[in-house]
Amino acid sequence: MEPTRPRRRTLVLGFVAALVPLAVLLGLQYVWLSRLAQTTAIAHRAALRHFVEAVGSEVRFFYRTGAERALSMPASVLTDGQVREDAARYWAGHRIEGAARLFLVDYTHEIYGNFYVFDPDTEALRVPYASDESLAMIAACNPWQTIRFWGNRDATSVPLADERNPDFRIVLRPILSGSGNVLGVAGMILDEEYFRRTLLPETIARLTQDFFSDGSELHVVIRVRDDGGELAFASATRSGQDAALALGPPPPGEKPPPDEVSSAFSFVFSGWTVGLSSLGRGPEDVARESFLFNMTIAAALTLALTVGMLMADGMPIANNR
Repeated sequence: MEPTRPRRRTLVLGFVAALVPLAVLLGLQYVWLSRLAQTTAIAHRAALRHFVEAVGSEVRFFYRTGAERALSMPASVLTDGQVREDAARYWAGHRIEGAARLFLVDYTHEIYGNFYVFDPDTEALRVPYASDESLAMIAACNPWQTIRFWGNRDATSVPLADERNPDFRIVLRPILSGSGNVLGVAGMILDEEYFRRTLLPETIARLTQDFFSDGSELHVVIRVRDDGGELAFASATRSGQDAALALGPPPPGEKPPPDEVSSAFSFVFSGWTVGLSSLGRGPEDVARESFLFNMTIAAALTLALTVGMLMADGMPIANNR
């Protein structure tokens, strides 16, 4: 029996020597996993933020490039003496999706400007009729008329948006002479139905495929709201009852759930916002599940190692008996 006690003492000391670092390691792992859970939540929210910003960037790029292509009319159109013919010829080869109307203002012959609209059916310019649309064009071009009148040569030729009248959102680009004087303005009135029914769905579908095509558990609902906060578009990255409930209107008297992240569009449709929220599981839920999963594995490994050491402690004693 005497040899058993030193052996037992040695095993106990070895067990304690192994258990103490193991406990320290488990504690450090707990701290690490806690920080990892926080980082997961932050990364999750950053992914959502990146998506909504990408949607805004795609829309801005679409309209900016379209405006550059359709409104970059050379000054010669207004100085060669055949304004209507030259402008019609230019726009016949530069049509742009998303534009409900293209128009031109000529300040070279009339101080208040001669206004023309492009008719895509006849591919000709005509004088617009008196209407709310015409008033919107006049109001949007007033700053350029003032610059022309006072002879200010600091005008910029980059496309600018005028959304004072949300029914007629206009993108303008001044036509400048070689010395920087404003000769006229080329503009386009945006087609809201195209934005709502074509551009938004196609852009969001393409970006959804790029961002959420890995089959991860990140299921989201994308909502676009107009100037008044009304739901203009909604889609989800998965189908099913949960998605249908998330996309449908809220019960009477209840407000729709807030988006986890949202961002306003820039350049045009600046009163609209695109928002993103997790479908059923938020970033905190994802982080919590990740933390519990990793801690469970760590605890199971620790328990298995402890049981193995206890069994090793008993085996030599049984042999000596």
